[in-house]
Amino acid sequence: MALNFQAREGSSYDPASGISIPEPRILPVELPDGTQGTEYQFGLYQNGERIGELGFSGPDEIIESDGWREHVFFFDLGHDWLIEDMLALKRKIANSDGDYSYLQQFSRGLVLAYARQTNNKENLCYVVTTTSEALASCGVVISGENPILADGAVVLAEVSIPARLAR
Repeated sequence: MALNFQAREGSSYDPASGISIPEPRILPVELPDGTQGTEYQFGLYQNGERIGELGFSGPDEIIESDGWREHVFFFDLGHDWLIEDMLALKRKIANSDGDYSYLQQFSRGLVLAYARQTNNKENLCYVVTTTSEALASCGVVISGENPILADGAVVLAEVSIPARLAR
């Protein structure tokens, strides 16, 4: 059965499977290329019980275009071991979808954990990316439409959150 995550305040939730993904613990990190980024440590739960975790890092950047400014956070899943971890969870929850479809659905759950923010003073965007190489090394065949960034990264999911004033 396909995962269909819905945004909740501070998390995302798939009602059919009972899987919830709270906003992760985040830490600043220096990336391998020497730039600053963010490390994400997600806990994964099913019906209130911890079923796994997923940790990775990625760059952040401010994008400005035609007067629009957005802080973009990239979740870099471009490593075969991360794809393997996600596929291991797929087996654990007995998901029968195709691997690529599952990765897209699960990635959507990761970004939707942020979607109900109400205290962001700037426009935000969360983007899950991987590489065709990481997918291929895990035997995952890309299917359907998939945005590709200028650097060749495959976009699995993204969510934009407009600036909001605290309530």
